[in-house]
Amino acid sequence: MSFTHSDCYAISSSSPTRAEATSNELESKLWFKTPPLENSFLERVSCIRLQTTARDQGYVSFPDEGSWSWFDIAILASPESTTPLVRGGLTCLWRSHCNVIGYGKDTTTVGEVFDKEDDLFKVLQPGDVLAVMVCARFPGWENNATSASLEFRLEKQGHELPVFDAAQFEEKRRMNELKKNIELLLTGYLDDRTDKGEKPAYSLVREMMLPGEAIRGDLARQRNGAPLRLLSFDGGGVRGISSLVILENIMLKLTNDPETKPCDYFDMICGTSTGGLIALMLGRLRMSVPQCIEAYKRFASDIFRMNGKFAKGIAEGSTGYAYGADTFESAVKAIVKQYGDGKETMIPQSPDQHCKVFVVAGEASNLSKTPEHLRTYKSAKFANVDKFVDIPIWQAARATSAAPTFLPSITINGTELIDGGLLYNNPIALLLGEAYHEFGVERLMSTRCLLTLGTGHGPNLHAPPRPELGVLPSLQYHRDLAETLASIATDCEHTHQKARKVFPEDDTYWRFNYGIQNGGDWKKVLELDEWQGMEAFASGTRDYISSPEQTPRAHGCASKLGVVA
Repeated sequence: MSFTHSDCYAISSSSPTRAEATSNELESKLWFKTPPLENSFLERVSCIRLQTTARDQGYVSFPDEGSWSWFDIAILASPESTTPLVRGGLTCLWRSHCNVIGYGKDTTTVGEVFDKEDDLFKVLQPGDVLAVMVCARFPGWENNATSASLEFRLEKQGHELPVFDAAQFEEKRRMNELKKNIELLLTGYLDDRTDKGEKPAYSLVREMMLPGEAIRGDLARQRNGAPLRLLSFDGGGVRGISSLVILENIMLKLTNDPETKPCDYFDMICGTSTGGLIALMLGRLRMSVPQCIEAYKRFASDIFRMNGKFAKGIAEGSTGYAYGADTFESAVKAIVKQYGDGKETMIPQSPDQHCKVFVVAGEASNLSKTPEHLRTYKSAKFANVDKFVDIPIWQAARATSAAPTFLPSITINGTELIDGGLLYNNPIALLLGEAYHEFGVERLMSTRCLLTLGTGHGPNLHAPPRPELGVLPSLQYHRDLAETLASIATDCEHTHQKARKVFPEDDTYWRFNYGIQNGGDWKKVLELDEWQGMEAFASGTRDYISSPEQTPRAHGCASKLGVVA
């Protein structure tokens, strides 16, 4: 390590070090650090920059989708410290730069320039120590660091250091509170879906929330774009018609034009099960609500036409499922052909399409305890671990809708997927986690409208897996089914109540869910495949959303979807 003097000071290291990731967890090693920085020195510093000579592992499957071999600059409290300081609501950690992807040879790379406008300077104080961290994440990624120089550009004339004022970082405190609340929501959401004694439910969206009590300094720089407008659809088979009727009412209050497209107003739409199909129609295929309602009715009657007990019994006896995958796939492909942009895969023809969409499916091998996100966009955060990039639209629709006993599972890129509604029927928690990663915590904090639409109070989730052949397993199956439906009858509303705490403001978070009260309970709603009752269910929903209680709420929600300055 040496100090060199020219137009700058530099702390250098020529001692190689290496970080190798063997799991999804971050592997981070402290490489070298400065002495405590004196006041007279900091007064002359105008900017800081890191230059490294290093390489990654030399092979990357998808080189265009981002690197997970990089360098961080951290502030430490003292020379003895090994972990980043937390100050003013920030974990004092900033990403400098990534290695050149897949080159396999030592390459000299210059990192980001941190100047006096950056939060690094605003929190850096005399006596602090700066450190360089060598980082890698996800199996197979390496950071082989050979040498580096941490440069301090100096001014001839000193300047007065900013006085650290915690009040200036009130916004960061609120950002931390939002991040913590989303982490708690996701953790509770996954724990609720884990039976006692079983391995906890796993979600990459949750695991990718950066560790620590405070947000990283570099995450605080993501202020760009207008306040967010987010939309979530519950699953519920043919009852999804209720969600569409509610959305139609809100959109008409917004523009008074029935052909208004929700994708022009929402930044992100998600859904699970048939709510996922609706999300794809509105967001990916850019359909208006009336177009979606028409297509949804036709789709439901085509898929569930043979929904009598006898007919379903015959089908289940021969295939194990009440309905055929071929019919479902043909119906979805017909919708894609009619309303698509000529590109039948998830990522749109135009890369500038505003609305991002993802649908939720479950990994069958993990008893649906792993929610997978099937996206219409390449996510920078998940690029190197996304197993389902740009799959066909019909495959995403099949995966999110493959309810046990109704439709067979589907295997995509080696992973067997089943209906996301089996455990994640109200995906609002997953939506908030995805939005956190995609838009950044600062923009998420300025969310203007978060709309979540149910499919009717009552048992919303699907049946457990089919039993083995035989009378006793069948009897046990039906007992388990009754217990499951009883225990999950209020699951979607339970999730809603938890998510409501993340955005407690009355004019930000909106939940609409039609139901018919029956004393202290709710009357039974449509069966998942009872398409003949859709018109009556839609009519009841129209009465609900037009009621004196819900009309002002629908107006309030519509007002939040208006043009954002």
